[in-house]
Amino acid sequence: MCYTEDVFHAPCRHWGSTRITGSPCPRSRVVNGHDVGCGRHVNHGSVNSKEYCGACRDRVPGKGRWELSLEGWANLALRDGKMESESPKRK
Repeated sequence: MCYTEDVFHAPCRHWGSTRITGSPCPRSRVVNGHDVGCGRHVNHGSVNSKEYCGACRDRVPGKGRWELSLEGWANLALRDGKMESESPKRK
């Protein structure tokens, strides 16, 4: 049995994905290097995080909207297999 918790990211006010607390049980599965747990989850409630969620981590607050930071462009370029010099530059 795997024990999980829901994560609320306070800076961006988004709910993150459910994560396994402690170590996963022996019946848990590993998919793409991440533990996904077994089929029997027990949720222990929710926790607050002081970090941005995965979708907002590469973004910075702009003028009334979110803009992609230079580090965010670099991460996207690496993920897409493009050179960093090909990524757009922020004004």
